[in-house]
Amino acid sequence: MSEKQPYALGIDIGTTSVKVSVLDIVSHETVCSTSLKSAAETVSDVGHLGFEQDPNKILQALSECISKIPAGAKKQVVGIGVTGQMHGIMLWKGEEVTEATDLDTKVITSPLYTWMDQRCSPEFLATLPAPSSHLHLATGHGCATLFWLTRHKREVITDQGYNCSGSVMDYVVARLCGLKKPITSVQVAASMGYFDTVQSSWNTDILSENGFPTNLLAEVVPAGEVAGQLQHRWLDIQPHIPVYAALGDVQCAFLSILQEPDDAGFALSEADLWVKLNDMALKSESCSLSITPTLYGERHLPSLKASITGITSSNTSLGEVYRGLCDSIIDNLHTLMSTQFLTELGRVKRILASGSVITNNPIVRSRLEHVYKAIPILYGQAGDSAIGAAKIVKH
Repeated sequence: MSEKQPYALGIDIGTTSVKVSVLDIVSHETVCSTSLKSAAETVSDVGHLGFEQDPNKILQALSECISKIPAGAKKQVVGIGVTGQMHGIMLWKGEEVTEATDLDTKVITSPLYTWMDQRCSPEFLATLPAPSSHLHLATGHGCATLFWLTRHKREVITDQGYNCSGSVMDYVVARLCGLKKPITSVQVAASMGYFDTVQSSWNTDILSENGFPTNLLAEVVPAGEVAGQLQHRWLDIQPHIPVYAALGDVQCAFLSILQEPDDAGFALSEADLWVKLNDMALKSESCSLSITPTLYGERHLPSLKASITGITSSNTSLGEVYRGLCDSIIDNLHTLMSTQFLTELGRVKRILASGSVITNNPIVRSRLEHVYKAIPILYGQAGDSAIGAAKIVKH
């Protein structure tokens, strides 16, 4: 084990366990790795809806993992990366973190409300403002949980004077660096909800207008940036080495197997994709799967869910699933506007079929002709909203 070889320490704070690995930065070989169950689950004051953990037990498990790394390897660590369970949130006081001498120093915190937390019911989520984000808000998202605490248990925030919040990984980074205000990456921030990844900023205006404590939110930096330096010597790991802002666990899992920058890339045009899927579906003359495609409900029935029935050990090929999905889209359309309904109107002479789904998909066209066989269908119509808007203009 050469003293000249630089090593990196990786920390993964999972839902049930903590894992640490030491990586040779030059050869990309794993030097050593160890893990330990954190046993951090606690009883929630909201019963079975709450999924909470004790951050102190998580830190204890982390310290035990670090202690198992050979001293020689720890002395060669030149940087620390942190990842773990996303979406969840906890609260703490920044000034206590800056005064702590190491991870064994007890700091008062809230519980960690994990990504599994179910206290934010659909009814409660419906009362929250819509985020300006590419992600839909859901229970277990940190900002949703904070909204719930603000409205139902504000004392959790105010009684201890908490002025920081973040994921448990952000807390670990803050403890290692002695940060008075937490720093996180865009990956973790996005998982909290109410974060605009295009502008790389929290939806502070939306949140403030609805009584959200925006002062608790972390500073956000791009993925791969340093959050600070290791404040104190840590179990033979030298101080003043960089500690990177926490990253998402899924992203890091992919990064661990990435060998070349373009490993995940492939050149496939949309036209090629249509051809491939349609070819596979056409080889399956029929599909016994019954699919309800309403993943997002219907406007008149938002609570409607999607489902698949009739699954067997032999009908789940990509071609059969794709064919079943195509058929079900048209079948759902027919339930909304049936042949009987159209013919009873008396004025409908034909159906104008437009859009890329119909243009590119013979499966959809075949199903359309089957369910609306009593009405002529005219293809080749190019839908253009701008032209439609222009046609309504009067001289």
